[in-house]
Amino acid sequence: MSQVHKASELINVAAVQNKYYVSDRVFEDVLRHCEITKIAFVPCAPLATGTHAVPGGLLDSLATKYRATPAQPALAWLLRRSCAARK
Repeated sequence: MSQVHKASELINVAAVQNKYYVSDRVFEDVLRHCEITKIAFVPCAPLATGTHAVPGGLLDSLATKYRATPAQPALAWLLRRSCAARK
C-alpha cells in the first residue's frame, strides 16, 4: 500500500507531490489514486527532461518539429495527461 493510501486512512489528504515527468512515471499508481479520490497531484520537477532534451533526443526532436523549446512538449504532455484523466 502506498504512503498516500496509508495517510488517507488517518487524515484528509489535500495534495501529493511526487516526481513525475515524461520519462519517469514511477508514481503512476499514486497519480491514479489521486485522480480517483480527487486529491491534487503536483508533479515535482516536471521539466526534468534529461537526455531527452539533448540534440537528437526525443524532446529535442519534437521541439524542432513544432518550433518550440524542449520544455514545451514536456509541459504539453503533462497537460494532455491531466486533461485525459478528467474524462
